Amino acid sequence: MAEKHLKNKKWIWRYSAKAERKFFFFAALAMAVLSTLLEHFNF
Repeated sequence: MAEKHLKNKKWIWRYSAKAERKFFFFAALAMAVLSTLLEHFNF
């Protein structure tokens, strides 16, 4: 039973790591778009 719980924990960690990577990708994309807009409008 404990082994099953450990396996489940590992899967949850892997899933959260994947979600984190996706979040960082979108954050970097948003930063790039923002900086491009700021450069374009010369704020």
